[in-house]
Parts: sequence; structure tokens; C-alpha cells
Amino acid sequence: MIIRKLNIKKDKKKFIRKQSMFKFSIASILVFLLAGCAGTITGPNKFHMINISPDGDAHPVKEGTYRYLTNEIDDLPVWNSTSAEYNNHISKVIAGIDAFQSTCTDCENSSEDKKKVLIFIHGGLNTFEYSIDRVDNQYDSIKQDNIYPVFINWRSGGATTYSDHLFRIRDGEDRSTFSKFTSPFYFGADVLGAIAAIPEAWVEQGALAIEDTFLRNYSELVNFTVPDFPAKQHYRPDDDEPTLDAVGSSVLWLVSSPIKLFTTPLAYSFGKSSWDIMNRRVKSMFYRPCEFYNGEIECEETVESTRLFSNDTTTFKSDNSGIPAPEQCVSHPYSPFCSGALSVFLKNMRTQLCDAIDVKEGQCTGMSKYEITLIGHSMGAIVANQILTNFSDLPFKNIVFMGAAATSRETANSLVPYMQKHDSTDFYNLSLHPLNEEREISGYGLLPSGSLLVWIDSMYGLPETEVDRTFGRWTNARNAAHLFPPEVANRMYFGVFGFKENQPQEHGDFSSMYNGENSFEYWDTNRWGKDTGKYSLIDEASISDEPL
Repeated sequence: MIIRKLNIKKDKKKFIRKQSMFKFSIASILVFLLAGCAGTITGPNKFHMINISPDGDAHPVKEGTYRYLTNEIDDLPVWNSTSAEYNNHISKVIAGIDAFQSTCTDCENSSEDKKKVLIFIHGGLNTFEYSIDRVDNQYDSIKQDNIYPVFINWRSGGATTYSDHLFRIRDGEDRSTFSKFTSPFYFGADVLGAIAAIPEAWVEQGALAIEDTFLRNYSELVNFTVPDFPAKQHYRPDDDEPTLDAVGSSVLWLVSSPIKLFTTPLAYSFGKSSWDIMNRRVKSMFYRPCEFYNGEIECEETVESTRLFSNDTTTFKSDNSGIPAPEQCVSHPYSPFCSGALSVFLKNMRTQLCDAIDVKEGQCTGMSKYEITLIGHSMGAIVANQILTNFSDLPFKNIVFMGAAATSRETANSLVPYMQKHDSTDFYNLSLHPLNEEREISGYGLLPSGSLLVWIDSMYGLPETEVDRTFGRWTNARNAAHLFPPEVANRMYFGVFGFKENQPQEHGDFSSMYNGENSFEYWDTNRWGKDTGKYSLIDEASISDEPL
């Protein structure tokens, strides 16, 4: 496979890296000041995307002008996820997969019979605008590499999620009529929460700066080998950070400290509210809220179109008879259960691409014509874990987590049984260097230091134990290695990036783009690292032949 050389200017790259954290914090704090804008969906890329609404339905994909207002959620049209219109769109996406013929003339394995499919799920803090732009800028490059991409776009922008927190969602339910009257109290609670968080925020940020500058045991930090763990662990030990960079980061932290005294508590309180809504939206992709109203199924169209599943003994009615186990979403796309837009898409994939469906269990028996890769960036890994649990029969050849915001517990609970069931699946976990993770600069140093994963572990996720910390940070994944039995671990690959310019240096680098130039070709298998002596994940010319 041709590995494209990325010639992104240094200043552009730094600009990219600061976007996700900066946008999230500012959007959360200044939500009412954000305005809407417009863009276009063009040509064939509309059949490379599934756009999901905050409540698990689908946004229509139409050519021409569309709106993606940041704080007016209802301004975007919505398809009911079980409607004929949405199922027709899915059918065209799947037809594109089935009809795809590679245009790549110099690709490795281009003569293979299997059609390569990529399902990519972005993370939090992505506006609808940015998600659409990513599709427009990347889908053609991915297809040229003999892969048919499908992008799962979901509304995870900081502004829309914080707006839901203020005006719509109460205790997990949509209470729009009531919530708009109580929104001042919730806003006031966030302000008071920021004030209450001042001591903890200052201590957390101060400890992080002091530890990384003076107290960190560097040799221990770069010890990427987990004894008796059969997974492949990959890191370039000679790619040490220049001392000047460490000093520069510390100086920048000290100079910006007076501003951080105010911004860090705000990020603690306001950001946590948005984070909670983002997690709600992840779950709504699978189970829409309307499935649980008053203990009855009240989703429009779904109850009216309830039908028999292929098995005569399994019926789906509004009286809740025949409810499948949560971890086994039934294959019929019109089932009123597990009816979120992503579930409906995956159920259609099962119906249309599987070799056969086991009638009794509703399970896929294999996909001999296709090789499917599932990639989740940041919170996209949380979505991927839900897929592996709810659709455990779908065969994925590769599962790739990039800067995973999913916890080690969630990952083990979904990945272990899935990989035990599918003995040909490989898993890749890509992480930043721990120092890059902890020293990431946001808002030109005016916002709290650390990547989004650091923020989640220290501010938003509130981990109760080590295993409840984010799996995308190598230091966390290393500590959780014992959760994976040998028959699973020997098909797991861990790549940790160093400090060179052509490698992800900050959390947003894994899937960001600038004017169509990608900072990291995440779809390129050579970028993941796998076989001994072939770790082109870092710099192939200087890789040792021996894994660590």
C-alpha cells in the first residue's frame, strides 16, 4: 500500500492540535454567543455517512445547502430511524459497499477477493460542520487505498451538548417544556460548581505541572513492556523528548498560571455537564429514548410497523413481549427495540451483507465477501464497545482504538468476549506518549493542561478505581493488562507514539485534517503496527527488529 507523505506545515499542525480542547472549553462557557453557519453536502460522499441526531434518529443526507446550527438543535431536519426514508439511505450506502471496485493500481493485497470496508466513528467535541468536512476531505483518499469508508457522524459539539444540559435533559429524560424554566438554576449550579472546584482544580493542575517537571521518573514512564503480557508493545526508546521542550512547557504553564486560576474551575464544572450529555448521545445511537417512555414503546412508526421476526416464536409488540437481551440487538431493522439510527444501520448490514442469518438466534453466520475494520477515535471507542456488545455476531477483522476515551473496564467487558468468539479479529490500541498526553497545551496555554483523556480522568469521568480510567492513555492500559486473557492478548497490539512531527502529538491529531490534508492516515494498516520488524507506525527506517 502506498504511504502518502504528509507535508503539513508546522504552524498549521499546531493550529490543528489546539482545536478540539479549545473549542470544547470556549463553547461550553460561551454557548449563547455562538452563531450558526452553513455548508454543503456534495455528490457521492453522501453515501459514505450516517448522520445521527441527539436522540438517536437520523439527519437526512441531501445534496446542497444544509444547516448545522450549534445551539438550535431543532433546526436540523430529522428522519425517524425506522422510517422508509432512512432505510432507503442505508440501502444505498450498503449497495455502494457491495458495488465498490478498487481504483487502486498499486496497492498491497489489491487482488484479494474480499471487499475492504472501514467504519469510522469520531469522538466528542466534533461539530456537525467538522464531521461533514472530514467526510468530504477524506473519503476519496480512503477509497483510493482500496477501502470503502462509512463515517458515523453524531452531534457531539460542546455547544449543543451544553444547550441540552440547560434547556432539555433532566435526569436522563427529555423535559423540554419544564427545563427551560429551570435552566437559570442549572446555570447557577454550574457557576457555583466552578467556584467549589477551585481548590481541587488548582491542586490537580499544580501537581501535574510539578510532577512532570521535577518528580517524574522518566525511565519508568517509558518502560512500555508489560511482563508476561503476550500482546505486542511498540515504542521507540531512542525518540526522547528534547530537554528544551520540557522546560518550555513548564515556563508556558507558569506564565499562564494566573489565567488558569479562572479557566480551570470553569472547565471542571461546565465541561462536566457537556460530557454527561455526550455519553447520553452515545447510548441513544442504540436505544432511542422513546423506547422507554412510561414503560411502553412510543416511537412513531415503529409500533405501527411491528412485525414478526423470521422466527415464528419471536414477536415484537408494544406490550413488550419477546424483548431480546440488551446485548443481542435483533436483526430485523423494523424491530421496535434497539432502534437507534446506528443500531438500524448495523441491523441492515447484518441482513444484507451476512452470508446467512441463523433464524433461531438472529445471528450472522459470517461475511465471506467482506473484510470490515472498525475504528473509534476518543469517545468513538465508547461507541465501538457498544457495537461489540450489542452486535457481537458481526465479524470485524480489525478493531482500532485511537486515544480511546472508553475505560479499561468497558473495553475489557466488551472486547474479551467478542475476541473469544471471533478468533481471527485483531485489536490495535494507539496512544500518545504519556508526556504529550499530560502536557498538551490548550487555548495557547490559557486553559487547563493535558489532553482530553487527562481531563476525563481528572475532571469528568470521576473514576472509582484504576480500571475506570481511560484505556487510551498507555499508563492506564499498561496497568489493566491483566484483564485480558492470553488467547485475546496475543491478538492485541499497542502502539505508543514518540515526539516526531509526522506522528500524532496531541489528542486531536489522530483524525484531524486541514484543508484536506490529513495529519494521520488512520485507515492505513501500516500506521497501526503489527508484525515483528514491520512497525511502520513510527519511523520504519529506524525501528528495531525486536519488539519491546
